[in-house]
Amino acid sequence: MNEKQVLKALEVIIDPDLHRNIVELGFVQNILISENDDVSFDLVLTTPACPLKEKFVVDCKKILSDLGAKSVSIALSGKTQPSQVNLSENTFLKDVSHILAVSSGKGGVGKSTVTANLAMALSLSG
Repeated sequence: MNEKQVLKALEVIIDPDLHRNIVELGFVQNILISENDDVSFDLVLTTPACPLKEKFVVDCKKILSDLGAKSVSIALSGKTQPSQVNLSENTFLKDVSHILAVSSGKGGVGKSTVTANLAMALSLSG
């Protein structure tokens, strides 16, 4: 068993949100295969709170066991991409001169309705 076979086998696992396989997305990293066909790798997801992480682990272990791996060890981690947007005080909301907030200490009192109607009324008044 080699790294290429492992990657090829794991290509069948598709992230349902991103509609691409976990290999193509770069989730599978640092693959190590021992002489005894023990496989270990890092599964680096887009977020540490990924709701599919356990499913991905179960699927990876099953696929690699079927491929002939004696044991499969997966280290889970999540990384967030740093924001690429560089907002300065001069560009952020540069055309906004006033801010109006609508709030309440409880739900179901019509905050969204009041906000939408207020926005329409203000936009019509110029």
